[in-house]
Amino acid sequence: MTKLAAPFVSRRGGGRSAAASVFNEGIQVPNADWQREVAKNPALESKDKAERAEATRASILGGSLAKYRRR
Repeated sequence: MTKLAAPFVSRRGGGRSAAASVFNEGIQVPNADWQREVAKNPALESKDKAERAEATRASILGGSLAKYRRR
């Protein structure tokens, strides 16, 4: 499993439910699926941190990794 931080997923709030927590637990992508995504979009494993973060954010929020989001 490849574990990634999930951007803009956590919510603000003072309640006791898991959805109200500001803790961002991230997402987990099976290795086979991750390698398939990297083959389609090499920027996901770029050495440039900003480029990698942007590609990951776009993939999680609206791309093919969106199905792994928990919230």
